[in-house]
Amino acid sequence: DALNNNTVVGVHIAKYSTNYGYIDIRSSDNDGGWIDFSKTGNSDYKTRIRGYNDPAKLVFYVDGGNTEERVVISSNVTNINNKLKCNDTIETDQIVIKGTNPLLDIAALSNSNPVINIRLEGRIDKGFKLQLNGENDSFSFAKNTGGGSLPVYTISSTRNITFYEDVTVNKILKVTGNITVTGTS
Repeated sequence: DALNNNTVVGVHIAKYSTNYGYIDIRSSDNDGGWIDFSKTGNSDYKTRIRGYNDPAKLVFYVDGGNTEERVVISSNVTNINNKLKCNDTIETDQIVIKGTNPLLDIAALSNSNPVINIRLEGRIDKGFKLQLNGENDSFSFAKNTGGGSLPVYTISSTRNITFYEDVTVNKILKVTGNITVTGTS
């Protein structure tokens, strides 16, 4: 059979042209072939990578024999059905968190000042930031300016702070709790 047109079910190891080696795992159905990583002792896989043909997707399994798809990569979406831990930057156009009780948890190292910055790309003089001050457990809303940021409000409290909107009073923001608010006009 010609290269990449093999009709024989199996694992084909070959060379393409003079530059590329490849492994081709052929299956006769849409469920595709797989690579298992396992231990001796006549047991099934511990982890598996499987390439499905229709619909085309690449699936990662863990927990030996558990059929739950942990990571699924298809042409238009990547699903991660587990916790995602990232120790560096995640760059994306959109983060959407859905669920019964969704949570966005930003856990910075102690005595640091984590920031949520909302701005136009490349424009440090536009937008706003929400920053936690690790030293005194307060947080600030700030307006980004060309020379850094201009604090708008700094809020600190020894108790929980609840923000809510009273739509009957011109959408005024009300704050409840034992708090201190400082601001600039």
